[in-house]
Amino acid sequence: MQDGKVVSHYNIFQAIVMSFYSKKLYRDVAMNWGGKAFLYLLLLTTLVSIYFAFSIQMIVNVGYETLYTKISPQLPALTIKNGKISTPENRPYVISDPDSKYTFAVIDTSGQFTRIEQTNAPLLITQNQIITKSKPQEIKIYTLPADLSQDVDPKQVNKFIEKYLGFLWIFFFIFSLFIFYIYRVIQALLYSIIGKIFAIIFKVQISYAQILQIMLVAITPVIIISTIQHAFIFNIEHELSLYFLLAILYLFYGIMANKN
Repeated sequence: MQDGKVVSHYNIFQAIVMSFYSKKLYRDVAMNWGGKAFLYLLLLTTLVSIYFAFSIQMIVNVGYETLYTKISPQLPALTIKNGKISTPENRPYVISDPDSKYTFAVIDTSGQFTRIEQTNAPLLITQNQIITKSKPQEIKIYTLPADLSQDVDPKQVNKFIEKYLGFLWIFFFIFSLFIFYIYRVIQALLYSIIGKIFAIIFKVQISYAQILQIMLVAITPVIIISTIQHAFIFNIEHELSLYFLLAILYLFYGIMANKN
């Protein structure tokens, strides 16, 4: 007790390691942490989200570089004048993956292809239209404005994409943090109901709010182990059931640590 305020013995950084074994930590969490338990979970999910964001960023970087290397020789420079597209050669350009033979797009200003049904590509660019087909029966047609004049150089487009591609991790981070945090809070709220039933059965004098605080910390081993698992890309049979049991066991451990 300090100046009339309850002071916790352990900080949120110590809890990351101590959550694996310390009864003293779980007693401190139940008695003294209060809303700090939510801050702790935010810190933990932030660290995990940073890892996932940079992992996805690396995959995107490698994927884009590989894809661009394959298709860049196939891309023609486009000249748009008064809403009409022209290419260096007046012929269809079929943009495809050399390995899988999958066709990404067809660029044809010669008039040989005027309907996307004539191709097996999801994108067709004609002299004055951009046609897409996301589903077999879902075709969208965009007609270029008659006053549009512009040059499209694939190399310049690539430079623009590469300039901003490296910042995608920020979006991935914010998205993952939001999803992970909300998911873990909901998970803690539900698991704490089981914890309360357990506390009643074993006559542990502890409130639902305190059990929730314990659960917000007891989920740490699951979060860390599952992150390591995905980092090293190895499968665990029935992993969801095992992670559920692990979380519940740590919750029970934390509750029993508070039994007088």
